[in-house]
Amino acid sequence: MLVIGDTHGQYDKYCRIIADSEEDTSIQAGDFSMNKTHWLDHENYLDSSKHRVLRGNHDPQLFAAKRKFDLGDYGEFNGAFYIRGAQSVSRPQKSKGIKWYEEEELTEKEGVMALEAYAKAKPEIMITHDCPWEIAHALFNISIKTRTNVLLQQAFEIHQPDLWIYGHHHKSVTKTANGTLFQCLGILDSTVI
Repeated sequence: MLVIGDTHGQYDKYCRIIADSEEDTSIQAGDFSMNKTHWLDHENYLDSSKHRVLRGNHDPQLFAAKRKFDLGDYGEFNGAFYIRGAQSVSRPQKSKGIKWYEEEELTEKEGVMALEAYAKAKPEIMITHDCPWEIAHALFNISIKTRTNVLLQQAFEIHQPDLWIYGHHHKSVTKTANGTLFQCLGILDSTVI
Protein backbone atom coordinates (compact mmCIF):
# COMPACT_ATOMS: atom_id res chain seq x y z
CA MET A 1 0.00 0.00 0.00
CA LEU A 2 1.14 3.52 -0.83
CA VAL A 3 0.96 6.31 1.76
CA ILE A 4 1.08 9.87 0.41
CA GLY A 5 1.81 13.03 2.41
CA ASP A 6 -0.08 16.33 2.33
CA THR A 7 -1.33 17.21 -1.14
CA HIS A 8 -2.75 20.72 -0.56
CA GLY A 9 -4.73 20.73 -3.78
CA GLN A 10 -1.94 19.53 -6.08
CA TYR A 11 -4.36 17.03 -7.52
CA ASP A 12 -2.54 16.31 -10.81
CA LYS A 13 0.70 15.48 -8.98
CA TYR A 14 -1.21 13.29 -6.53
CA CYS A 15 -2.81 11.32 -9.39
CA ARG A 16 0.59 10.97 -11.07
CA ILE A 17 2.08 9.48 -7.89
CA ILE A 18 -0.69 6.88 -7.80
CA ALA A 19 -0.43 6.15 -11.54
CA ASP A 20 3.36 5.69 -11.32
CA SER A 21 3.16 3.39 -8.29
CA GLU A 22 3.06 -0.38 -8.52
CA GLU A 23 0.75 -0.37 -5.46
CA ASP A 24 -2.96 -0.75 -6.10
CA THR A 25 -4.13 0.81 -2.81
CA SER A 26 -3.30 4.09 -1.10
CA ILE A 27 -3.97 6.34 1.85
CA GLN A 28 -3.41 10.06 1.51
CA ALA A 29 -2.43 11.26 5.00
CA GLY A 30 -4.49 14.44 5.22
CA ASP A 31 -4.69 17.97 3.87
CA PHE A 32 -5.78 16.58 0.52
CA SER A 33 -7.48 19.65 -0.83
CA MET A 34 -8.84 23.04 -0.02
CA ASN A 35 -11.00 23.03 -3.14
CA LYS A 36 -14.21 21.05 -3.61
CA THR A 37 -13.51 20.68 -7.34
CA HIS A 38 -10.47 18.52 -6.60
CA TRP A 39 -12.71 16.13 -4.70
CA LEU A 40 -15.14 15.89 -7.56
CA ASP A 41 -12.32 15.08 -10.00
CA HIS A 42 -10.88 12.55 -7.52
CA GLU A 43 -14.22 10.77 -7.28
CA ASN A 44 -14.40 10.31 -11.04
CA TYR A 45 -10.83 9.06 -11.45
CA LEU A 46 -10.03 6.67 -8.61
CA ASP A 47 -11.62 3.59 -7.07
CA SER A 48 -12.78 4.56 -3.57
CA SER A 49 -12.42 0.99 -2.33
CA LYS A 50 -8.66 1.18 -3.02
CA HIS A 51 -7.69 4.86 -2.62
CA ARG A 52 -8.71 6.66 0.56
CA VAL A 53 -8.08 10.02 2.20
CA LEU A 54 -7.51 10.73 5.89
CA ARG A 55 -8.88 14.15 6.82
CA GLY A 56 -6.32 16.67 8.02
CA ASN A 57 -6.81 20.18 9.32
CA HIS A 58 -7.10 21.71 5.82
CA ASP A 59 -10.00 19.66 4.49
CA PRO A 60 -12.94 21.95 5.38
CA GLN A 61 -15.34 20.74 2.69
CA LEU A 62 -15.06 17.23 4.14
CA PHE A 63 -16.18 18.31 7.59
CA ALA A 64 -19.65 19.24 6.36
CA ALA A 65 -20.18 16.54 3.73
CA LYS A 66 -18.08 13.40 3.94
CA ARG A 67 -17.25 11.83 0.60
CA LYS A 68 -16.81 8.19 -0.34
CA PHE A 69 -12.99 8.51 -0.26
CA ASP A 70 -13.03 9.74 3.34
CA LEU A 71 -11.59 7.18 5.76
CA GLY A 72 -13.62 8.59 8.64
CA ASP A 73 -12.45 9.54 12.11
CA TYR A 74 -10.49 6.40 13.02
CA GLY A 75 -10.32 2.71 12.20
CA GLU A 76 -8.46 0.21 10.06
CA PHE A 77 -7.76 0.09 6.32
CA ASN A 78 -5.62 -2.59 4.65
CA GLY A 79 -3.88 -3.57 7.87
CA ALA A 80 -3.09 -0.04 9.08
CA PHE A 81 -4.86 1.84 11.87
CA TYR A 82 -5.58 5.53 11.37
CA ILE A 83 -6.77 8.55 13.34
CA ARG A 84 -7.68 11.79 11.56
CA GLY A 85 -7.13 15.45 12.36
CA ALA A 86 -4.68 18.05 13.63
CA GLN A 87 -4.80 21.58 14.92
CA SER A 88 -3.82 24.28 12.44
CA VAL A 89 -0.50 25.87 13.31
CA SER A 90 -1.97 29.31 12.67
CA ARG A 91 -5.06 28.67 14.81
CA PRO A 92 -4.23 31.06 17.68
CA GLN A 93 -3.77 33.96 15.24
CA LYS A 94 -6.74 33.27 12.94
CA SER A 95 -10.49 33.65 13.14
CA LYS A 96 -12.66 30.54 13.21
CA GLY A 97 -13.59 29.54 9.66
CA ILE A 98 -10.59 31.37 8.19
CA LYS A 99 -7.63 28.97 8.03
CA TRP A 100 -9.00 26.81 10.86
CA TYR A 101 -12.20 24.91 11.55
CA GLU A 102 -13.66 23.57 14.77
CA GLU A 103 -13.85 20.10 13.19
CA GLU A 104 -10.09 19.95 12.52
CA GLU A 105 -9.64 17.70 15.54
CA LEU A 106 -11.68 14.90 17.05
CA THR A 107 -13.88 15.89 19.97
CA GLU A 108 -12.95 14.62 23.43
CA LYS A 109 -15.64 11.92 23.15
CA GLU A 110 -14.48 10.85 19.68
CA GLY A 111 -10.90 10.76 20.98
CA VAL A 112 -11.86 8.38 23.79
CA MET A 113 -13.57 6.07 21.30
CA ALA A 114 -10.52 6.22 18.98
CA LEU A 115 -8.19 5.30 21.86
CA GLU A 116 -10.39 2.35 22.83
CA ALA A 117 -10.39 1.06 19.25
CA TYR A 118 -6.62 1.57 18.97
CA ALA A 119 -5.96 -0.26 22.26
CA LYS A 120 -8.06 -3.18 21.06
CA ALA A 121 -6.44 -3.30 17.60
CA LYS A 122 -2.80 -2.97 18.74
CA PRO A 123 -1.74 -2.27 15.14
CA GLU A 124 1.71 -2.79 13.66
CA ILE A 125 1.21 0.26 11.41
CA MET A 126 -0.34 3.60 12.38
CA ILE A 127 -1.20 6.40 9.93
CA THR A 128 -2.18 9.84 11.19
CA HIS A 129 -2.12 13.42 9.98
CA ASP A 130 -0.23 14.71 13.05
CA CYS A 131 2.07 12.81 15.41
CA PRO A 132 2.36 12.27 19.18
CA TRP A 133 3.38 15.35 21.15
CA GLU A 134 6.80 13.97 22.17
CA ILE A 135 7.71 13.35 18.52
CA ALA A 136 6.47 16.82 17.45
CA HIS A 137 8.55 18.33 20.24
CA ALA A 138 11.69 16.32 19.45
CA LEU A 139 11.62 16.76 15.66
CA PHE A 140 9.93 20.12 15.14
CA ASN A 141 10.48 21.90 18.48
CA ILE A 142 6.72 22.17 18.98
CA SER A 143 5.86 22.89 22.59
CA ILE A 144 2.12 23.49 22.16
CA LYS A 145 -0.02 20.56 23.23
CA THR A 146 -3.12 20.17 21.11
CA ARG A 147 -6.09 17.87 21.54
CA THR A 148 -4.74 15.76 18.65
CA ASN A 149 -1.05 15.50 19.54
CA VAL A 150 -1.99 14.68 23.15
CA LEU A 151 -4.47 12.02 21.94
CA LEU A 152 -1.77 10.52 19.71
CA GLN A 153 0.70 10.63 22.61
CA GLN A 154 -1.80 8.66 24.71
CA ALA A 155 -2.17 6.15 21.88
CA PHE A 156 1.61 5.76 21.67
CA GLU A 157 1.82 5.17 25.43
CA ILE A 158 -0.87 2.47 25.19
CA HIS A 159 0.81 0.60 22.34
CA GLN A 160 3.94 1.14 20.25
CA PRO A 161 3.40 0.05 16.63
CA ASP A 162 6.35 -0.92 14.46
CA LEU A 163 5.74 1.99 12.07
CA TRP A 164 3.94 5.32 12.44
CA ILE A 165 3.49 7.44 9.29
CA TYR A 166 2.18 10.99 9.36
CA GLY A 167 2.25 14.30 7.47
CA HIS A 168 1.16 17.77 8.65
CA HIS A 169 4.70 19.11 9.28
CA HIS A 170 5.74 19.25 5.59
CA LYS A 171 9.20 17.77 6.17
CA SER A 172 10.45 14.29 5.38
CA VAL A 173 12.16 13.08 8.55
CA THR A 174 12.34 9.89 10.60
CA LYS A 175 12.88 9.14 14.26
CA THR A 176 12.80 5.95 16.27
CA ALA A 177 11.26 6.07 19.75
CA ASN A 178 10.55 3.08 22.00
CA GLY A 179 10.96 0.70 19.06
CA THR A 180 8.59 2.61 16.75
CA LEU A 181 9.88 4.14 13.52
CA PHE A 182 8.15 7.50 13.02
CA GLN A 183 8.17 8.66 9.40
CA CYS A 184 6.97 12.14 8.51
CA LEU A 185 6.09 12.60 4.85
CA GLY A 186 6.68 15.98 3.25
CA ILE A 187 4.24 17.48 0.78
CA LEU A 188 3.56 14.91 -1.97
CA ASP A 189 6.21 12.54 -0.59
CA SER A 190 5.18 8.91 -0.45
CA THR A 191 6.23 5.58 0.98
CA VAL A 192 5.20 1.97 0.47
CA ILE A 193 4.16 -0.17 3.44
